Amino acid sequence: MNTRAERLQGCVDGFIRSSTLLKEDFEKSPSMLGVALIVNAAFAAELAIKRYIELTAGQPMKGHELKKLWSHIDEKVQDVVADAVCAQVPLERGRFAEYLDRCSASFVDWRYTYEKDSNFTNYRFLLFLATEIRKLR
Repeated sequence: MNTRAERLQGCVDGFIRSSTLLKEDFEKSPSMLGVALIVNAAFAAELAIKRYIELTAGQPMKGHELKKLWSHIDEKVQDVVADAVCAQVPLERGRFAEYLDRCSASFVDWRYTYEKDSNFTNYRFLLFLATEIRKLR
């Protein structure tokens, strides 16, 4: 793995894999594993979006807010990804933007969940978002 995009891809794959393993355990027996699942899935989604933007626009992105990063992706690509994510969650297609907005800061918010009341998030939305963006290019 030499290029930044290749290193990002390796990280995305690792965080998706760890999220998938955590999801399997969490769904069998809900516990505080859910926090690790959310943080890993949110970071996987963030890195997947950053990787895609870097590959298509040639520009590295900074920040953790998924909604801001998402806005740098072409609308046609957004539609394809949103349709696939909604089919898997499952989620009504018209609610994708709401979920993106509500889950946008999950990586930051859930890393320190023990310090405050947790905000809404949906680990399935985050994991499928990461997985679908990872499939691009």
